[in-house]
Amino acid sequence: MPPKLTASDRVRRAVKQQLKEAGDKLGLVLELTPVEGRYLEAACSAADRAAALEAKFDAEVAAGDDGNPNTMTKLAAEIRASEAAQMAALSKLKFTPDDGGAGHQAHLTAVRRAAARSRSTNAGGRRGAG
Repeated sequence: MPPKLTASDRVRRAVKQQLKEAGDKLGLVLELTPVEGRYLEAACSAADRAAALEAKFDAEVAAGDDGNPNTMTKLAAEIRASEAAQMAALSKLKFTPDDGGAGHQAHLTAVRRAAARSRSTNAGGRRGAG
């Protein structure tokens, strides 16, 4: 049986898939900027935190009598806050070249690489020979 994915694994997988799909549409390989990478890590951390809190919430419910109301309220509030933090961080990730996010940076990188390749390729098609 494959190892169980954590909440952060699922977030990373979803973002990676979205980057791939957006890149395929543009004919580019998209990457997150360093800042977007930090937002992704914040989202992953919040996702793991929410999952841990949900496990405690479920354990409290399983304890019987629908759990301690004070504990349940505090856990529910923390779960909501973690989910909001996750969504806020994920909303900072952009997947199109027009918005200055990952797509824009990937586009600029691709253009710069293409320009560098054209400068380093001689008329015979060999790199670095000129």
